[in-house]
Amino acid sequence: MRRSQAIDSSSRPKSRFDFLRCPEAALAICERVAEVQALLDDHLARGNHSAADVVAKAKAVLSESALLRALFDVGYFPPNTPPADNEAPL
Repeated sequence: MRRSQAIDSSSRPKSRFDFLRCPEAALAICERVAEVQALLDDHLARGNHSAADVVAKAKAVLSESALLRALFDVGYFPPNTPPADNEAPL
């Protein structure tokens, strides 16, 4: 393989998600996922929360409209995905 072929970025597979298009959305996603991950870690490592509390909090965080919008902005949902029943249209 030639060196020019090895560094050609146009031939590498493209990600389904475009985090560089909307860095604010990517940061919002990372922050919310980190919050849920910390809660799960705290539950598993120290047992400070019941499993029901962890599930309820995770469900609440992961269904926040701001997070869902950020996921939409980076391409996690296809553009023609209908909104959830409890969510206002975008």
